[in-house]
Amino acid sequence: MSFATKSTKGLVMTVALWLALAITGGLFAYTWVTSAATISPTAATGDFATCNAAATQPNWNSILPQPGTIGTEILRPNAAGDVTNISSQNPASGEHCDKVDEVTADDWSTYVYTSNTSYHSECTL
Repeated sequence: MSFATKSTKGLVMTVALWLALAITGGLFAYTWVTSAATISPTAATGDFATCNAAATQPNWNSILPQPGTIGTEILRPNAAGDVTNISSQNPASGEHCDKVDEVTADDWSTYVYTSNTSYHSECTL
């Protein structure tokens, strides 16, 4: 292959690349400016939030709860749920939920368990 043939191929490829870029860029610009759809802004109705920049930081002590003021919510099951698919419990008798509803932990004398790694739902709170 001669040098002239190589340079001609390179020139043709360069021109083809520039032509492709010009066409795709032109199509993008053409479709952008010839869009027939218009969007009409409408006034917001109902409740909505706004955000304005503050000049200083807020007084975080007046916003955040202080130590010792947050209550504790303890949820304990009171019945079997609509899906009770954990197959194992200790002891084997009774409902699963009575194994985990104690006020004071019984240190592993009652529990439910599974070797399955899928989601399980047991109790109604």
